[in-house]
Amino acid sequence: MRIKNRKLTIIDNSSTGVASCAAACDVELNALETAALANPFHPGFKLFCRLEAVDPDGSGTVFTYPDVKTLNLLSPVIPTQTFNASISTELLDEDAGGTDEIRAAFTLIDKSNNASVTKKSDIIKRAF
Repeated sequence: MRIKNRKLTIIDNSSTGVASCAAACDVELNALETAALANPFHPGFKLFCRLEAVDPDGSGTVFTYPDVKTLNLLSPVIPTQTFNASISTELLDEDAGGTDEIRAAFTLIDKSNNASVTKKSDIIKRAF
């Protein structure tokens, strides 16, 4: 299982204090993982996404998208998965008086064995 083409887009509206945050990635399963989805007893895969603050002293989660993407027999794999949310720019303003660094972190979990992979998007640097 692979997470590729990770992208984060943030469009902020300073007059409302709300930012539209879209995080997208492509999910790629190998032949065995794809075949396993045909088994009605296979629990499938779950894809989660969160926004992280990126700082030299460590990173922290500033927002977790509430929707979880489920990939199983009933919901076949769509290559591009997108997470959308409108959030307060105050959440993204993680550096007081400085430039903020935000990235998306995607985690894909194989529910049959709890194996997981996490990949991160490029960092968006801007003052929110």
